[in-house]
Amino acid sequence: TMSGDGAGNVALIISNSDGNTVTGSWMLNPSGYSAYLELGADYNTISLSTIMSNAVAASALYITASSSNTILNSYVEGSTAALISGSTGTVFGGATLAATNSAGSALAFTGGSVNLAVTTTTLIAPSLGRGLALNPGNSGLVSLSSVTVSGAARGIEISTQGASFSLTVDSITFRALASGATAIHFLGGTFVSTITLADFEDVNIAINVNGAPLALA
Repeated sequence: TMSGDGAGNVALIISNSDGNTVTGSWMLNPSGYSAYLELGADYNTISLSTIMSNAVAASALYITASSSNTILNSYVEGSTAALISGSTGTVFGGATLAATNSAGSALAFTGGSVNLAVTTTTLIAPSLGRGLALNPGNSGLVSLSSVTVSGAARGIEISTQGASFSLTVDSITFRALASGATAIHFLGGTFVSTITLADFEDVNIAINVNGAPLALA
């Protein structure tokens, strides 16, 4: 078990270090980041672990300015469960990401990040939150496969992205979303998006896919 106590005391920090493996661990911080990978922390793997934070202003997992990190078969819970910023090639597999802030995101991809793969993963967010928030200015391929989204007001929210951005979805289920939810919501931009086997199985979903704002970008 690794624990932190405060915004400046992270349970696990990997900085400018490559090829580390953390497995079978608990990372806990009531008031800050629990796992923090930064500044060239590349090719690291966290597996079979639990990462939890109660902080309002910090995600449980934060990966910034790093490349090719993998989170496998792990549970991540925080105001925003996982925040990926300015990073390349992050992979989630067999994970559960749960946001606790009323407007939080299970997974947020931001800061000019490049390439994201999410497979066999569950994204859970509160009734005003987002399952997957693709914030502005990212690029590369975002690939979702065998993903379940629940609880959120917007299952996937997609802002205007970089010129080379594309989205590929192969099997996604929107289940038990908030009342009046939008499963896939585009905020603007021009996209290459391929969505296969999308199951909008929830009667609470008001709109399956909202592409109306695309004409505004």
